[in-house]
Amino acid sequence: CGTISYGCSGQWRPLNNHGRSGGSATAGNMAAQLVWIVAMLTALSWGPKTRAQVSEDLQASSLQIGTISFFPYFDCARAASSYSLAPEVTFMGGQQYCFTVMAANCTRNQCCNRDLKKLEFNVFSSCVVNGAEVKATINGVPTKVGPFYDKPYDGPNGTAVLRVTQLGLNMSSNGTKICLTLTANRYGNGCTTLEQLCIPPNGMAPGSCLVAMFDSTLDCCPISRTGTTLKSPQPPMPTPPFQSPPAPSPPSPSQPSPRPPSPSPPSPQPPSPLPPSPSPPSPSPPSPSPPSPSPPSPLPPSPSPPSPLPPSPSPPSPL
Repeated sequence: CGTISYGCSGQWRPLNNHGRSGGSATAGNMAAQLVWIVAMLTALSWGPKTRAQVSEDLQASSLQIGTISFFPYFDCARAASSYSLAPEVTFMGGQQYCFTVMAANCTRNQCCNRDLKKLEFNVFSSCVVNGAEVKATINGVPTKVGPFYDKPYDGPNGTAVLRVTQLGLNMSSNGTKICLTLTANRYGNGCTTLEQLCIPPNGMAPGSCLVAMFDSTLDCCPISRTGTTLKSPQPPMPTPPFQSPPAPSPPSPSQPSPRPPSPSPPSPQPPSPLPPSPSPPSPSPPSPSPPSPSPPSPLPPSPSPPSPLPPSPSPPSPL
């Protein structure tokens, strides 16, 4: 382990400052190494839960050894189990984002139906700056332990996570709302949006998050993807101003009888019949024939022949 060396006899010899076996050691160094050995033996005698907690505490150091190259950079079972986060994240304004826990019974593996102790978000290392804060609530109640950024011990250099721990959730917590409020430091450094915070899973848009969901033993860490849909909350209904109750209104007058329907417009009069074509003029009566000439009045009786003249006197006898 880099602090002691075992010889062929099985006995250990202390290492000097350069890591090589030295021939002598001060009494102070010997005492310190004995204390260290006792502490290690005690830790190895603890149960699985405590050992897991020790491993978690080791991750808090700034040293990153890179033995686990994939998120959450911790030795745990990542297979899907009872817990996940809904894909939809609600932006509440004021740099606050709310996630919904989904819990469902399952039997597919040994990680089913356990409790939910903490969430770890895969985040950009640029978020890990002094003075940048994250606050968390569970159904509106602040968490017992505030969220914090960390550089995981077993992760590659430059990896970072955001831990939200001591959740105290279980299988009855389906629908629980976990809200994060992201705050930069006083110089404006840090992450204040999901796009700045989360390293998006492969093939997903900025603002999407990869989240590990740990149980209390830290043996199980199913991975959930969230933030694929971002929505704004429904605006609250405005509270109407208080008004004194109105005086009772007088009885409404009886409804006027409905007006009779307006008469339908008169149907257009049929076109007046064409005047009968005048009968052809009756033929004028034949002009009266000219009166037949009155019969000739009877000729006056022809005068009687003149009576014979008296015999003219004989001429005088000549003298």
